[in-house]
Amino acid sequence: MTKMATRESRARIKSIEPLGVIKALDRIGRVVIPAEFRARLGLRGGEDKVEVFLTRDGLLMRKYEASGGKGDVGGTDQGQNL
Repeated sequence: MTKMATRESRARIKSIEPLGVIKALDRIGRVVIPAEFRARLGLRGGEDKVEVFLTRDGLLMRKYEASGGKGDVGGTDQGQNL
């Protein structure tokens, strides 16, 4: 990720409407994304993927949007941030 993309991502994160919720992890570390969050982001269970990043402030999760390259493992900066 370039410095410009990182700055843009941070600006987008700071502009997000705060929707706080506390969720428990199950014994193997899974957490359920609340239905309201999934609806707002257009996430469909069993069909969509999310990217998870470790940041200085915690975790960043966003809808995975493939850039179209074959075998692409990275997403684009077009994903919606949670």
